[in-house]
Amino acid sequence: MPIRRVVASLLACAAGLAAAEVDDVTMTYSYEETAAGRDIHEGIYGSHGAGEFDEWRLHLGVSPAIDRVQLKTSINGNAYPGPASVETDRTISDPALSPQIGLMWVLGDYEAGNEGWFSTLGFEYTRRDYKILYGLGAESVPLSLTSLTVHFGMGYGWYLGSRLRYEFEPFVNAGMMWTELDLIDMSIPAPEIRVSGGGQIEAGIRNALIWHPAPTQAWHLGAALDYRTGYAQTIFETSGTAGDIRSEVRFWWYGFGGSLFYGHKF
Repeated sequence: MPIRRVVASLLACAAGLAAAEVDDVTMTYSYEETAAGRDIHEGIYGSHGAGEFDEWRLHLGVSPAIDRVQLKTSINGNAYPGPASVETDRTISDPALSPQIGLMWVLGDYEAGNEGWFSTLGFEYTRRDYKILYGLGAESVPLSLTSLTVHFGMGYGWYLGSRLRYEFEPFVNAGMMWTELDLIDMSIPAPEIRVSGGGQIEAGIRNALIWHPAPTQAWHLGAALDYRTGYAQTIFETSGTAGDIRSEVRFWWYGFGGSLFYGHKF
């Protein structure tokens, strides 16, 4: 009967589609198709997820805390406390690693089925709490520092299997930092906390391991280990009983950080 044949054909097609979904990570396609920009929702990926793809990633992690702070102060235009005087102090950071949140967009182009180039663009927010340990042994009051930066990276990824991927990514961050400073060492009668903003630059290398639980690889979980080094500078200006005070404040940091992240392709 024709109806039976139609029903049998539809059942066969459904079974074929279900099998394709289950075994999605083993299917292969030509690079001409993937290079045309077709994404995962159109079923165009190589044996382990090749082709052009877009991902969003949400990172929750930690970043290196401040290592050193340097102050160059002048009062009424004269270097304080002496000619060309620059004070360099250590910092005490609590916690030792600073909490950080990041939102990243990842654009990949895997020519082969198991490796290829990708780039990242996103934002990172970092909060640091610290005290200044002055050279004379005194400590500042608790201070805080926040930063918002734009992240740009370019790296290379390799599939270690159908569900595991490793990525190596050099990156740079640039943006703004808002700092608090204890002005007790600036010849004013009492401690005073001032907030000011300035530029920040940071560079680093990220190593990431990504796990794809679903056969379609539409989402993933990952862990990243970073090495970062950065520099920021702000300028504080105030007027007090001693006169017009201007301090250039410079911050340095370096060390390891890391994050856990969730990613989703679209």
